[in-house]
Parts: sequence; structure tokens; C-alpha cells
Amino acid sequence: MIMRQVTKGIKDAVNTLTRKLTKKQIAVLAVIALALAVIFQSFIRALLSIAILFAIGAFSTYYKRKLEQLGAVGFELVTFTTTLTGVTFGPLIGALFGFATSFISVIISRDIGPTTVFFLVASTVIGAAAMPLSSTFGIVTLGLIAVAFSTMMVHSFTFFVQAETELKIVAAAGILTNFIVNYLFLSYAAGPLLALVS
Repeated sequence: MIMRQVTKGIKDAVNTLTRKLTKKQIAVLAVIALALAVIFQSFIRALLSIAILFAIGAFSTYYKRKLEQLGAVGFELVTFTTTLTGVTFGPLIGALFGFATSFISVIISRDIGPTTVFFLVASTVIGAAAMPLSSTFGIVTLGLIAVAFSTMMVHSFTFFVQAETELKIVAAAGILTNFIVNYLFLSYAAGPLLALVS
């Protein structure tokens, strides 16, 4: 019932607008809209690419936390998406993306803890360093260096401060899983995604 009313309202608005406009005016508006789409195509494409990578990164951490709550080992793709964004859009966008994605993923997963600051800093540094380092390393090597850096920043607390052996074993299994999954994503998805977003 509500959908019919909304649809009818939209149709009425379009009919009213088109009745008041001549065919020439509609044609001019269509040409302007097409010209704007062509002019801002790369901007729109970049914005959509960043939004998609942002969603993948943020929700992968949420997924990881949910798996960990069930006793399984998960993986995160914040580092992967931050590396791709930094390589494609430069240090500033990469750093902002890394910080924002990490921050939102922590909020979504409700996982604010002693390592949160390290995670935010690591993601920001990875985003800022990705483009300058991409001239030296291939995307797979660069991504694995980023994962290693992030892991050292985040899990140093677990391995050097925590006394529980079981926690260290679970963290080690999570780190190994994360490396394997990120390696697979970097090996098989990074190239096509970079071609798509650039």
C-alpha cells in the first residue's frame, strides 16, 4: 500500500515536471546530465571504488570478531583494502581511508580495547606508505609487508604483555589464518581490483 503511494507520488511529480517543460528543455537537461556524468566519470568511479573497499574492510573486521566469539579463527581485510586504496589514490587518501576504515570497523564490531590505538595507527601508516612503497615492491609483497606491520603493531600487546598461553596460541592461529587469506586476496584479487579502481 505504501509502495503504491510512493510510486504514484513519483509518477505524479515526473508528469507534472514534464508537462511544464518543453521537449527542447528536456533535451537540454538530458544533455547537461550526460555531460556532467562524462566530466565527473572518474570522480564518481573513484568515489564508488573507495566506498566498496571501505565496506569490505569495515565489515571483514566485524565478521572476524563474530567468528572469534564463536571460537573460530577469522581474518580481516582492512589492511588489504587500505593497501589498495593507498596505492591507487595516494598517501593522503590512503591514510584517511586506513584510519576511517579501522575506526568504523572497531565501532561496528564493538571491539574497543587496549590494541585499538595500535590498530588505528598501523592502518593509517599503511595507507600513507602504500603508494611510495609500491614503486619498490609488487602488490603481493607490499600487502604482506603491510599485514606483517599491522600484526606486529596490534599483537605485540598480546605476546609481550599478556601472560595467558592459550590466548597466545589463539592469536598465533589467527595471525597465520590472516596471512594466508590476505596472501590469497593479494595474489588473486588485488590485480583485478586495482585495474577496476584506477
